[in-house]
Amino acid sequence: MRFLYITDTHFRGNSPQNRMDDFPQTLRKKMEEVVQVAQDLQVEAVLHGGDLFEIPNPAVNVVGDVVRFLKALGKPFYIVPGNHDLFGQNPQTLNRTMLGLLGQVGLLKILEPGEKVFFKKDGISLQLTGQGYHFDLDTERGREGYLVKNKEADLAIHIVHGMLLDRPFFQTVAYTLIDDIKETEADLTLTGHAHLGFNEIVVNNKKFINPGALVRTTVLPAEVNRWPQMVLIEAGKDGITTKFLPLKTALPGEQVLNIEKATEMKLREERLARIISEVRSSGDFRSLKLENILREIAQKEQLPEEVREEALKRIAQAEIEMAREEVDDVP
Repeated sequence: MRFLYITDTHFRGNSPQNRMDDFPQTLRKKMEEVVQVAQDLQVEAVLHGGDLFEIPNPAVNVVGDVVRFLKALGKPFYIVPGNHDLFGQNPQTLNRTMLGLLGQVGLLKILEPGEKVFFKKDGISLQLTGQGYHFDLDTERGREGYLVKNKEADLAIHIVHGMLLDRPFFQTVAYTLIDDIKETEADLTLTGHAHLGFNEIVVNNKKFINPGALVRTTVLPAEVNRWPQMVLIEAGKDGITTKFLPLKTALPGEQVLNIEKATEMKLREERLARIISEVRSSGDFRSLKLENILREIAQKEQLPEEVREEALKRIAQAEIEMAREEVDDVP
């Protein structure tokens, strides 16, 4: 059995400030290549690690690009919701998003937590599961979302949109280390969210991989030097193997990213680092993400869980209302 994996496509209707090209057109060409490779290799399905869209309520023409891609693909498409696909990064808003709509009309399959999809071929069975983004995913109590238990097939693939890393990162960012989830029963764990990605890592005979975002939107040196890629997954009697497939339609970072902004960005990062340091020293917060600050306040004040959940719901609702106002303001 063969599968093709991509992640973090961030479909949008305009070009990010750091891009010098026509970003939507560039992404269309990349997706045409994905379609061609999927058909040439006769994969069973295409898998997506989340953040299909840049925002949860993209313009109609942006959704049209995705619909055309899915129809041209002509193969099953499985995805987990990313934080950008949701209002207020709240999974409870999924049914009000464009990703949720595409799932409702059957153009793609959204993997629900705990759901198992089975494939069988040549005497081998494989189960596919997924975990979309949610507030607590990269916390000790939310880490269960990375773990596959009670495997019901010969092989198991698990997709997660979370900050899975192979080494410690900044304290201001919530993350999970591969070593924290090495007891998973998944033979292969696929992740997104962290745009730089990492090469295949094997722990306890289990494989973990993140090919990085299919698009590049920052001018960080590592991003400029990174080449967008897909992952070919082959599952058989000898287990699961993976292979990176660099995109032929991608161009060198220097040709599509505004390198001149790198110095300006570095200065902004230095200023931001000072602000973060000041906030942490005065407020003792480890993160500046609103949901993480709410979590820490709730822990410090020993607030009931339902209070924090209600606050997060109201933030998501406020984002939905602002999105509606933006639509209403369009002439």
